[in-house]
Amino acid sequence: MRTCPNCGHQNGENDRFCSNCGAPLATAQSEQEPVSATPPTSTPSGMPSPVSFDVPPGASVEDEWRMSSLGPPPSKKRPLWLWIVIALIGLCLLTCVGLIGFGLTDTGQRFFEDLATEAANQATQAAD
Repeated sequence: MRTCPNCGHQNGENDRFCSNCGAPLATAQSEQEPVSATPPTSTPSGMPSPVSFDVPPGASVEDEWRMSSLGPPPSKKRPLWLWIVIALIGLCLLTCVGLIGFGLTDTGQRFFEDLATEAANQATQAAD
């Protein structure tokens, strides 16, 4: 394991850059000098003291930066109005097919002839 000189994160032996901060990792020649993971206790004048962040018990700082394991986003559902429109169009098509099928039978032909005769009689009476 190689330790990042910038943030102290443990990386794999073959990594060239830190997987946490992206800093270039030291080569084999410069790894001979051990780098302490603790910051120096004294700060130069003019530099503010480092800020410490509280980490909840049982969690590490790395846990905050990990990607979520939610998986892929759910597929978008079609809106309700689209399903209603599709159902109405299907109902209209089914009605047309049913009427055409009924009109091809003897009973259907007599029904539509009687309907046309009745409509013509009412139109004639309304015109008089």
